[in-house]
Amino acid sequence: MADAKIAPNKLAMSRALGAAFLNHQVEQLEKTVHTGGNWRGRRSPETWRGGAEAKRAFSGPGPNPKIIKRRGEDGEAAAKGPRAEGEDRRSDDGKGHKDADIVVIDASVLVNGLYHLKKWCRDGREEVVIVPLEALNTLDLLKKGTSALAQRARAASRILEAQVGANPRIRVQQDAAFVPWDTLPFDEQTTATLNTAPDRRA
Repeated sequence: MADAKIAPNKLAMSRALGAAFLNHQVEQLEKTVHTGGNWRGRRSPETWRGGAEAKRAFSGPGPNPKIIKRRGEDGEAAAKGPRAEGEDRRSDDGKGHKDADIVVIDASVLVNGLYHLKKWCRDGREEVVIVPLEALNTLDLLKKGTSALAQRARAASRILEAQVGANPRIRVQQDAAFVPWDTLPFDEQTTATLNTAPDRRA
C-alpha cells in the first residue's frame, strides 16, 4: 500500500525534474547560440569541424600530382566541371531576377516554402516581403508540439525574428493596418454579385 502511494509521487517528481532539466538545457543553449543578427552570417557546420584545413591535414600533404597535371593540360574549363557550373547558376539565381515587386506571404509559404523566404531575404534581391498578422498568428499556433510541421513553423519563426528589423525589405503588417469590410464602398454590380453568390457553406 505504501508503495502504491510512493510510485505516483516518484513518477511526478521524476517528470518535474526532467522538465526542469530540459528547461535548464534550453536556457544554456539559448545563451550560447550566436544571436548577433543575420542567419546568413552564422558559421557553417564545416567550420565547426575544422573546415578545409582539417580535411587537408587528414588527407595528406596536398592534392594528387596527376590531378594537377590534368587540370593544367585541359585548362580552366576542366577545373570547373559541371558542379561549378551548377554553383554559378545557383549564385546567379539570387541576383538580377525579381519574382515580384511586392510579395505578401501566408503561413503556408512560411512553413512549406521557407526556402523562398530565404531567397527573398538575400542581399541583392529587390522584392519587398510583407508578412500579414494572420500569418504570424497561424505560425504561433503551428509551432506548438513536436511534429515536423511544428519544427518547420519554429524554423520560420526564427528566420522572421532574425530578418524583421535587420532587413528593411521584410515588413510585418501594422496592428492598425486593416480596413473593416463594412467601410468599403461597393458599386451596384459588385453588391448584386455578392448577394446572389451561392452559399457554399450549405
